[in-house]
This record gives sequence, C-alpha cells and structure tokens, in this order.
Amino acid sequence: MLYYICRSVLLKNQLIIVRGTPGSGKSTLARRMLREGLVDAHYEADMFHIDPKGSYNFKVENSHLAHKWCKDMVKKALEKGLRVAVSNTFLVFGQIKPYIEVANELKVNWKIIQAEGNFQNVHNVPSDVLDRMSKAMVPYGKLIQQIKKVYRCDKLKEA
Repeated sequence: MLYYICRSVLLKNQLIIVRGTPGSGKSTLARRMLREGLVDAHYEADMFHIDPKGSYNFKVENSHLAHKWCKDMVKKALEKGLRVAVSNTFLVFGQIKPYIEVANELKVNWKIIQAEGNFQNVHNVPSDVLDRMSKAMVPYGKLIQQIKKVYRCDKLKEA
C-alpha cells in the first residue's frame, strides 16, 4: 500500500482516503482499520445502496445521492473529532477533491492510501466495466502531483 500525507496542523481527528478499483481491497482495508481502532468510523458510497435487510441494491441513477451521502457522513464524523476512513474508487482527482476540501475546511490531516490488491470484487462488477475503470484511474504519482499543484502542500510526502 502506498500513501501520502498532507499536514497543515496536527489534530486528533484525521481523514484517511482509500482509493482503488473494485476488488483492490479498499473496503477490506478500511474495515480492518476500524476493527483495529486505527479509525473511529468508515464510510463508502456503496453503504448507501444497502437496504435495511442488508442486501446490496445498486442503482446507477442513485450514484450521485450515494456520493453526497458519503461525503456528508464523513463531514459529520470529522466535525465530531473522529478519525475517519472513506473508501471509494476515487479514479480521478475530481472525485477526491471534495473530501480534501472538507478536511482542509475543518483543519483535519488527511492521507491517501492506494489499495492495490487483486481480489474478487464483491459487487460483481462486469469485467468490461472493471477494464474501463482501470484505464480511467489516474496513476497514483500523477494524482499526487495534481494535489500538490492545487493545494500547494509543501509537506506532502511519501511515507
């Protein structure tokens, strides 16, 4: 796993952004961090699609609502001073940017972790969609360059 960190101020709460394609292990990693007490809360847009009985009912037309819900939950948890992991595909900078902005607004440290495993994706994403997502994913180094350019994180470093 690779990650970078931007430290603006040192606070107890922090945001850990876990990115990767379906089946890369991002949800598993975030759940493990929660289980081991490294974070206090974990959110991902896929949670929005789970019904009260625990069944996953993805509907593409609800994707924007799922991502809004996820960002709102992350913000509420950070406002409470919690350490939060958010795991989504985050293929491009524009998908991570709202979370970085929330963290910066709240003066919360944030890290980006790239999940690079090769496991069976639990939502049965078709192989042609996985291929498109893999091709669309901005390489990690390029993503970090984009972040450095926009946020001028002089302390952004490989850890």
